[in-house]
Amino acid sequence: KYIKFHSTNWALMKELVGEGDLSGPAETQYTRSVLDVPYGVVLLTLFNSAGDPIGKIAMARDFSSSRAAASRSLVWQGLLALSAIVLLAGMILFVVRGLLLRPLEMLSQQFVKLAEGRRDQPIAETEILCDEMQALAQAHEQLRTKPPLSADTDKKVSP
Repeated sequence: KYIKFHSTNWALMKELVGEGDLSGPAETQYTRSVLDVPYGVVLLTLFNSAGDPIGKIAMARDFSSSRAAASRSLVWQGLLALSAIVLLAGMILFVVRGLLLRPLEMLSQQFVKLAEGRRDQPIAETEILCDEMQALAQAHEQLRTKPPLSADTDKKVSP
């Protein structure tokens, strides 16, 4: 199979492969830029049937499209990572608000009602609370069911 090169390809190959490159080892791989376009170059030595070198074949490949694809891939990876961070932050906020802050707010409101003297409302659904909040709910229930101190008790205590 024969490949026909245009004159610009020959000029390009002359810039990519110099005399020093041809006198190197039997197989050489390197990258070189021409007009700010990166190329990968492979040099292979051809041997005759006796094993003597008879010439070299030079092959070059433009890397600019693969580097552009790598840049696009990096942008997409960055966007995916940013989306994952935003989603994770939203899930954490949802969990913290739903499982911690709302029950804590409900307990606080019950204690405020108790401080105002309203003892008629027990805390509902204490089994869905975490262990620490269940302890607070039990303390609330003990305070709610305990009889209030009367004014007589204060007078009985002498200094």
